[in-house]
Amino acid sequence: MTLFRLILLTLYLFSLSVSHAYSAPTDLKAELIENWISSQKKFEVWGEKNEKSLLASEDVTVKDANPLELSIESMIKPLKEAGLLDSANNLAKASGFDSIHHWAETTLRITKAAAAIEFESHPEMNDLSELEKLMNTPDMSKAQKAILTNAIEKNKAMVKQLTEGVSAFDKSIVKPFLTRIHQMIDPAN
Repeated sequence: MTLFRLILLTLYLFSLSVSHAYSAPTDLKAELIENWISSQKKFEVWGEKNEKSLLASEDVTVKDANPLELSIESMIKPLKEAGLLDSANNLAKASGFDSIHHWAETTLRITKAAAAIEFESHPEMNDLSELEKLMNTPDMSKAQKAILTNAIEKNKAMVKQLTEGVSAFDKSIVKPFLTRIHQMIDPAN
């Protein structure tokens, strides 16, 4: 191997290791999920305390928001706009996370894993055949069909976004926490 190729190989391997060190997601662990669950009440209280600031920035965020866009940035943008990023970051750290970005990444992974488990366990939730049958109803106007078509497509896109790219590992580590996650989302159940 020539010295030039050896240098290129070394640089390539170094760039991979640096890239991996800074961009690799943290593995989900039971302790991290416990931290996330307990952080939800803290963030709820924090959100109520900062409601005015969040609502003031929400007008801009809501106009620009894509309901199908689930990303760390889409979660953090309202905090930046409200001037609450440092405060949220401190709360995330106090809850056992490296940063608010780490908390947001964990939130996405847990919620996507939970959604994927639900859709796999209950395929009827994604059964759009009744809605698709409505498309052939003779009394339906073109405008109504367009609204229905749009709703069907958005539903499919949402399910795809929530379930695509979820690892078997994430689903297996989140599954024991599903009941608690459901209770957290809907305390009445």
